[in-house]
Amino acid sequence: MRLLPLLVSLTLLQAGAAASGCVLDDKRAANPEEHNEALFEQGLCFEEASQFAEAKEAFEAILATQETPRLNFELGKTYLQLGLGQEGLQQFQRALDSNPPPEVQDLIAAEVARVGLVPESVLTGLHTASGLAGSGWHGDMRIGRIYDSNVNSGPVSDTVMLFGLPFQLNSDAKPRSDMGTKYAGHLSYRVLSETSGFDISGGAEGTVFDNASDWNRNTFNLDATKFWTHQNTLGGISVSTSADLLDQEVLRRMTMGSVLGKWQPKSWNGSLLLGGTVSGGRVLYGGTSAYAATRTSLTLESVYQPSGTGKVFGQVVLAKEDAESDLNTFTEAGVTMGAEKSWTANLGFKEASKVTVDVTDSVTRRKYQGYNVLFDATREDTVHRVSGAIEVSLPVGAVLVSLTSETSRSTISLYQTKHQVVGLEWHVPF
Repeated sequence: MRLLPLLVSLTLLQAGAAASGCVLDDKRAANPEEHNEALFEQGLCFEEASQFAEAKEAFEAILATQETPRLNFELGKTYLQLGLGQEGLQQFQRALDSNPPPEVQDLIAAEVARVGLVPESVLTGLHTASGLAGSGWHGDMRIGRIYDSNVNSGPVSDTVMLFGLPFQLNSDAKPRSDMGTKYAGHLSYRVLSETSGFDISGGAEGTVFDNASDWNRNTFNLDATKFWTHQNTLGGISVSTSADLLDQEVLRRMTMGSVLGKWQPKSWNGSLLLGGTVSGGRVLYGGTSAYAATRTSLTLESVYQPSGTGKVFGQVVLAKEDAESDLNTFTEAGVTMGAEKSWTANLGFKEASKVTVDVTDSVTRRKYQGYNVLFDATREDTVHRVSGAIEVSLPVGAVLVSLTSETSRSTISLYQTKHQVVGLEWHVPF
């Protein structure tokens, strides 16, 4: 019975093999024990020659008698190249169901993101390609050290008693820099099917400074996300609650949206994201309360996939914020272009403006307008990924720099922010 797939595969692949040079070794092909291995090597050869129809036939012939995670992965890649998105995702899921090593899981997630079946920038809080990690428990932890050269720049003051009289110390009288420890830990439980999923997670994160304890932050959060897919579209809703112990602040946020568009390789792809974040809650200050801001956004994205190894993309984001005491309008628009290969380089430009009008005094108007120019580059292979980014904000002149080295099991990040914060973090998923 094992000779039947051999005869079928030899018949189907003879013409394509002669044209590409991907010819089976007759001796190995005639040996039932080595037949599948020889046929698999031929399928890989067809992939390299961009003969994906022939590669599909080779891998499917093996699948008739044997199934492995690697075979599912290669067959899934071939399906994607032929525009068979759902079939490709099914093969990836079959590979994940066998609980392969983390490196294989990362390869599958990277392949889905590369061909753009589900765009990476769908919606913050909703799972995209990373959601293919599978059902069950997932978690991660981060720990790092930071240096803040501007830690006491905010409106924080202390009162001391001198000669029996109260004197107030403003922020200028405090140390201007300090070091601290950053920590974060999250645990989630995920249930996935072929067309939908549910995720609930909780965690804690914060920063503890060595001396400037007024600026310590310890936050706990709980999130629930429901998402679904249909013919390469994605939608979902996410509800989260977070509490800051220092400020006694509780916020409730809801994010929802949907991406519209058909995602196929080697073509123009477009998406329209309608969604936003609504934040509301009570901040307790001596019995008084305040209402937090709301934010709505619109995202337009277009992707061009000229080949299996390249991608050019653009994105425009418009956002608006409103608060109870002030009318804040924040608009951000930007376009990022890049070409994705083993090296990925993106050059972007975005403009941000904000106008604040005091509702109690219409004469008071404050306007901010700035420009950001950013560049980032990434080098990755099947095991390691190294990326760096630099962003310059004008007219302020602030510079953001980050450098990240990651494998499938850990991430080390070095960064500098606009607020003169330099940090080093170690991230371990489990």
